[in-house]
Amino acid sequence: MLERSDICKGNLPFPHTKTTPIDILPTQLGIKDFESAQFTLSYALGIQAYIYGYSLVLHEQKKRLHIANLSPINTLFYSDRLVSPSYNPFASGENIRPNADTLYATGYLDLSLTAVYLTVPADPSGKRYYSVQLFDAYNNVAYNISNRTTASTAGTFIIVGPDQHQQSYHNGMNIIMAPTNSIFVVIKVEVEGKQDLFTAIQFEKNIRITPVKAVPPPPPKPLIPSTIFSSPRFYFLMSELMRENPPPRRDTPVVEQYKLIGINCATGFRESELTLATKRGLEKAVINDNAQSIVSAGTAYYTRLTSRPWITIFPLGHYGDQYLLRASIAKNVALANIPQEEFYQVLFIDSNQRSLLYGSNHYQLHFSPEQIPQSFINFWTIDMYTSDGKFVPNPIERYSIGSNTETLQYNADGSLDIIISPYVPPQQRSNWLPSPQGQVFNLVLRTFNATPSYIQNPRTPGVELIAQLGGDRQI
Repeated sequence: MLERSDICKGNLPFPHTKTTPIDILPTQLGIKDFESAQFTLSYALGIQAYIYGYSLVLHEQKKRLHIANLSPINTLFYSDRLVSPSYNPFASGENIRPNADTLYATGYLDLSLTAVYLTVPADPSGKRYYSVQLFDAYNNVAYNISNRTTASTAGTFIIVGPDQHQQSYHNGMNIIMAPTNSIFVVIKVEVEGKQDLFTAIQFEKNIRITPVKAVPPPPPKPLIPSTIFSSPRFYFLMSELMRENPPPRRDTPVVEQYKLIGINCATGFRESELTLATKRGLEKAVINDNAQSIVSAGTAYYTRLTSRPWITIFPLGHYGDQYLLRASIAKNVALANIPQEEFYQVLFIDSNQRSLLYGSNHYQLHFSPEQIPQSFINFWTIDMYTSDGKFVPNPIERYSIGSNTETLQYNADGSLDIIISPYVPPQQRSNWLPSPQGQVFNLVLRTFNATPSYIQNPRTPGVELIAQLGGDRQI
């Protein structure tokens, strides 16, 4: 369990020097052009602090939207439809690249008010995939409860905040010690085709959150405008949120240096104590998208090939000190899980590794029997997205294809051909994934509860260009 109290209470386990009056120090030491040095330092630290705090501020922004539009604190919102171009079950409307084969239930916890019970039902078939992800306030996956961890049996868990004591609960209970008071709960429940939707909804609604104590909800907080991410007010909000959800003790050396630019989770943002040069440095860091552009591009530094030309991002879910990846995933991917629950592979280019996937062309994805995704529960999907992570309407309303596609037909030798085209193929219509004509697209292959050997060596084939109907979109 990560300790979080020391940083924001000032009980530091190592010596900490007092600040010398800033107007005396430069003169005594003979420092020239000190204002320029202050500006440069605050700009550099401002970028670093922005990266560190980005996921925390985004978490709070989405939390307030959810509470205002979907469900109160410490309760769940249950969706009764699959994601489609016309339906998104998230209050922010973002959740970039959701999948089209699971129901989503979501909710935010405030564990400073009370601990909560989490109840999951049994699945007698042992085949239905479900997961309950607990994201901490910094976008780390703090805990997963799924049919992988419960063996599809029923269970009750108590989720306890960092300010509460584990000893106050009965021995033998399944206690989850949350690292932050604010927790985002994301539940996914597999839907095995249209005929299974009603049964899946009933299973989803039997996953419940119940407060241990009846406490009045806190008064609603104002929504956070998107302009916060390009405003110096970002640092004020970041400081306040760090007071409510202190960082882990291991981050102390990182967080301590932010005091030089006024960010102090023990006292809040001390803007009045900053010099003009420091304020200008912070403004440069956030205005004109300087810091945002770094966050947007962050995932590129963490990609690796799984099976050429498919890529994945590593690490996912547990970010440790990889603050840039944590921020970039929060912005660009949102709800990433750990590979043992959902193993992601992403494809942007065809098998010749020269051209982007383009919706007006005709492609084939051929899996040999050995290349078909390996899952303990035989559940995998390929979802198609535009470059901004959206589904596009198509005449058969199919936005993904995979193990649960009711019409999927395998070849006699156990291999599988998937046709990707904007037009109905003359053959293998059952294996057709419609592409968005005239648009660049990408594919995400998700393998739920993948085998360890598959995660290590997936051997996923590339997408072969069969007919170039709409031109070449070279990289």
